[in-house]
Amino acid sequence: MRKLRFPTYWWLGGMIAIVIAVYFGVLTLYEGLQVLIMYTLVLVTAQYATSTHRMAEEMKKTREMQTIPTIVAYFDNPQSTLLELVIKREC
Repeated sequence: MRKLRFPTYWWLGGMIAIVIAVYFGVLTLYEGLQVLIMYTLVLVTAQYATSTHRMAEEMKKTREMQTIPTIVAYFDNPQSTLLELVIKREC
């Protein structure tokens, strides 16, 4: 699965676009600040969602590793001429 990343230049690129829009009069200063705040909140929320997803995947892997049984095989009674193979399942 592909991981999402939200680098710093996304925020910087959005900020530059908003400043240009305010400079050329597409947005008023008040609207530009509102858009900048909303854009920042969207990026922060996306970062939290990505971190939460990553943490959930790690928890899932940990849970799967804890439930996988361990099988141990060894030869019992090494002094005997017969080899007894013992296989145990440990949880």
